[in-house]
Amino acid sequence: MMWLNRLAHIAVAIACMLGSTARAACPPNFSGTEVFGVDVCAARGVSPAALDHAAQVLQRNLDFDSSGEPDNVKVVSKLRQQRAAFLVVRRERQIDRFFDARGNEAFTVVFEFEMVTRGGRFDPTLEESLHLVTQFGYALVFPSVFGEFRGSQIAQLHDEAKSKNYFSYEDPTCDYGCMITEFTY
Repeated sequence: MMWLNRLAHIAVAIACMLGSTARAACPPNFSGTEVFGVDVCAARGVSPAALDHAAQVLQRNLDFDSSGEPDNVKVVSKLRQQRAAFLVVRRERQIDRFFDARGNEAFTVVFEFEMVTRGGRFDPTLEESLHLVTQFGYALVFPSVFGEFRGSQIAQLHDEAKSKNYFSYEDPTCDYGCMITEFTY
């Protein structure tokens, strides 16, 4: 089993060395890059600077210790296996176009106008990037701990925090799994 982990680590390292822009699998009319083989896609009209910022934030979330390699190869492998993507858009309808072209729900979205590329305020790019990593990575690789369902360790912490009024999140469109994602953040 240990050799499989090492093999996965080597595969991710090779993907990193091959360069990022050549391998992004973004749909037509979307530009893109990748971080450790995870696509970062930008809708038509999104600035190259916004795409670069999204990629840098995702890079930091996957390589928090700045070693040049992902902190958790299993999580990155799971993201790649699902064709997970971090999407930057200007308008809501671009999300539908991305979904229709990709046919895959393993993505999170940040709007370009929300992005804060210079300090001073909270940058939603961080939250949305982390949602991608936790929802489609950690929750699936370590389901008993980070699973977005009742009974996982994070769900138990969520339920306790909610019952003691330490945590609240009000969004009628956010189901229990979504609540766990928000709580994890």
